[in-house]
Amino acid sequence: MKKISIIPFLLFAMFCFSQKKTIYYNEAMAKISKEYFENQLDNARNLHLAFESDSLITNVLVKRKNYGKLSEPVFKELKNSLSETNSFDKNLIVIMYYPGEDPCNHREENSRWGLNVQPYLKKLKKINSYEHFWVYKSYGQLQYYHPDEINWQPDKDQTLEKLFFNYHYPCSSFVVLDKEGNYICYYGESGPDNVFELSKELTKKRLSSHSK
Repeated sequence: MKKISIIPFLLFAMFCFSQKKTIYYNEAMAKISKEYFENQLDNARNLHLAFESDSLITNVLVKRKNYGKLSEPVFKELKNSLSETNSFDKNLIVIMYYPGEDPCNHREENSRWGLNVQPYLKKLKKINSYEHFWVYKSYGQLQYYHPDEINWQPDKDQTLEKLFFNYHYPCSSFVVLDKEGNYICYYGESGPDNVFELSKELTKKRLSSHSK
């Protein structure tokens, strides 16, 4: 009788059992198809977040720019978490958010973002009056983001994380709010030009709504 080798079968079985299931979601955590997910991949508009467990790879498609409005009590809570003494009488609140160490923030030299903070703030002031905050979730690698020039403060009670940054978006993110609590979030790697763009957009929207 011809002997049948069991080794290829065992290798095939081990391969099959080692394969992880892959699923796809949008930012509302509704399931989407792989085809739709791949067709929407565009780093300028969307972020691809991936979470891996022993048996599952979860891919989440997140829009980089998101709009919303905070209720008055929630907006008050946010402002209290940022400062208990600030009057918040400016037209905009700009908040830079540092999530902690990740492949983007794993550094051995100082970041260029925030290096020339005064020219950045001066240009922002030409767009509108503002309050500016620099907030971190975790201090890891923050020493490379100019803490000698920038007053970084912790995310008190995880208020910002719960309101805007429920995922760990790579690099850093920011949110711009107006006096009524309308906001625009931008997730993932960004620079001063992105802050200027969204500040102009929110200023224009506010002026437009008040002129009606």
